[in-house]
Amino acid sequence: MLGNQPAAPPPKPSSAPNAWRWPAVVVLVTALGLAALLSALRGCRETPGDLVHAGGTEATRVLHAAGEEAGAALARFRQGTITTTFTEALPTLSRDPGGRLDLGALTVTETISRSDQRTTAWGWVDLGTTVAEIRVPATYRYYLRLRDAWQLDVTSNICVVRAPAIHASLPPAINTAALEKHSSSGWARFNAAEQLAALEQDLTPILVRYADDPRHQAAVREQCRRTVAEFVRDWLLREKQWRDDRFTAVQVYFPDEPTPGPVRGGEGR
Repeated sequence: MLGNQPAAPPPKPSSAPNAWRWPAVVVLVTALGLAALLSALRGCRETPGDLVHAGGTEATRVLHAAGEEAGAALARFRQGTITTTFTEALPTLSRDPGGRLDLGALTVTETISRSDQRTTAWGWVDLGTTVAEIRVPATYRYYLRLRDAWQLDVTSNICVVRAPAIHASLPPAINTAALEKHSSSGWARFNAAEQLAALEQDLTPILVRYADDPRHQAAVREQCRRTVAEFVRDWLLREKQWRDDRFTAVQVYFPDEPTPGPVRGGEGR
């Protein structure tokens, strides 16, 4: 019986409303334009002969108006803003109170490698080793702080200088144009690219540690010593103390060097 028949189930909501939104808008706007055009043409047929031309002009105007309205409607649906943003990181300024004296620089091509070995089955099966390697020229620069303690002694006509400690300028300069990267992986390893990317990310912190390596400082120490000797000699010249009856040589020692014994004449002259 009709009274006992179950009510029809409500229609299921569309699973993709967004997929039909733009076609529906375009169809609706097109239909409105066609309706306006047909209305204008119908008016032309009902118009006496002397008004046909005017009716055609009106139809053209209505058609253009409908097209403009359709374009405006689509533009309203497609509104958006394109913004180009330039963000500049705030610069970090630093200055040593009292100034610094640049002593020298050392350029070294560093080779940094990292290996990662994996095994399984309690160490019985070797899955292979991933190796990542980077070669890059790095320039280490060294300086001393002019405000730190200086000690000048006189031995005969020699000015003996106990200079402040040498410091590394950080971070070191990296020649990225000459940077070389290599990686390899074992037969059951697939992380060579990840290991190389991690090593490249750690490159600057590693080179910062290398800057204080005793071997690097030893390689540049004599250059630093000559720079300090020239600095002191120029000061003595300005003070009119660099002459045969005053000072004719400068010797320089740094804090980590042993206290000098008898002074050797002429060094740093």
